Amino acid sequence: MQFNRFCLCVLAIVCLSVVSRGVVAQDWPQWLGENRSGVFSSEGLVDKFQDGQLPVVWRIPVKMGYTGPAVANGKVYLMDWEHTAQQRAAKEPGIERVLCFNEADGSLLWEKSYPQIYKISYPFGPRTTCTVEGDRVYALGAMGNLWCLSASDGSEIWSQNLLEGLAKEAPFWGYSAHPLIDGKQLICTVGGDGNALVSFDKMTGTILWKAGTVKEIGYAPPVIYEAEGKRQLIFWHDFGLMSVDPSDGKTLWNTKFADPSKAQGPAVTIGTPQIFEDKLIVSDFYSGSLVLDLKPTAEGKEPSVVWVDNPEDQEHAQGLNALMATPFVSEGFVYGVSGMGEMRCLDLATGSIKWRSFEPQEGEKALFATTFIVSDGQHYWLFNDQGELILANLTPEGYQQLGRQKVLQPLSRARGRMVVWSHPAFAKGMMFARNDEEMVCIDLRAAAKLAAPAKRSNSSSDE
Repeated sequence: MQFNRFCLCVLAIVCLSVVSRGVVAQDWPQWLGENRSGVFSSEGLVDKFQDGQLPVVWRIPVKMGYTGPAVANGKVYLMDWEHTAQQRAAKEPGIERVLCFNEADGSLLWEKSYPQIYKISYPFGPRTTCTVEGDRVYALGAMGNLWCLSASDGSEIWSQNLLEGLAKEAPFWGYSAHPLIDGKQLICTVGGDGNALVSFDKMTGTILWKAGTVKEIGYAPPVIYEAEGKRQLIFWHDFGLMSVDPSDGKTLWNTKFADPSKAQGPAVTIGTPQIFEDKLIVSDFYSGSLVLDLKPTAEGKEPSVVWVDNPEDQEHAQGLNALMATPFVSEGFVYGVSGMGEMRCLDLATGSIKWRSFEPQEGEKALFATTFIVSDGQHYWLFNDQGELILANLTPEGYQQLGRQKVLQPLSRARGRMVVWSHPAFAKGMMFARNDEEMVCIDLRAAAKLAAPAKRSNSSSDE
């Protein structure tokens, strides 16, 4: 009996230690976190705060860019772009960089830099979040430079230029879809005849398969859905969605969404498609929202439309009408931000709006205002384009703010406003976010000392 009690105690300690390690070691190694779910651990986080109470752990200088940080194995990865006044005057290329910092103090560990001329709209830096797996970092620049780098020192393992032999030109706003790892593959949206999707061997860069021809690849990253043991890679492009078998790129189905004669061009398919219990939702500002039932596709049939917005709703009063921010779906309800900055809650099954609020955007309507949304499993963390971090409860009954703090200054001009268009990372009780001049690490833990002084690290990026 005593031996059994001892074994149970040991087992309990082991289980607790495994759980604790899982919480402590949780990283944000790619777009939207570990599983691209937008969910991270709530262990030990604050449940309310006042402006200025969340301590700044460090601030470090960086250059221009829209990429969000990735955090993995004690390191923070970021991409940026420098184009000085002298370079612009001399019509010289700028410098695009992949940077690696120490997670604890923000010190620069290594950088991979290369000259780059931008031939895109909003030419102010790279767009995609790095994808980190093991000892490798995968980075995609705005003009299609795809890198596999050593996480230890930034040395090149392999590289591909997507504009050499695949796509003829970069997307209008540059490459923005975050590379996706699936088993031995690294899957990217590329463009060109038969090259809408391209699978690379993640270890060597060898092309494994290519699939799809579309007018514009758009900017939304593909997602993988599985039902009845059948896996599908679903890609939202300019005028619809396509599904391919991720093992070989074979097309499974296609469905139209936007009307090519009425849709905005170039395409603004930006947010990541979200899937909840066989329902898939995509939403853009000009065409509205579409919800598909994916259950029939497990039997090889076409998806059926659950609901779609009225294309004549020019005021964007109904549906979601998101521009950039990926919506969050929880328990059958969609929380997202319309292209005018209004946060909305919709019933996923019907599309009916439960509530609306401009509070996350300081109570004001603004064209293309956006707020990024993630969850810690209990509350929601919002980061608006004015550089404010917000803690809130989001339920079908309404919006409840629990804390709000200014963490960054908006430095990019868009549509008559100064904005921050970069998604933060949440890892190990910290938030990491950037603008065009600096990256900041904020402590979200309840045990952290309040109003701790900010630590500024020196690095070669501060020139």
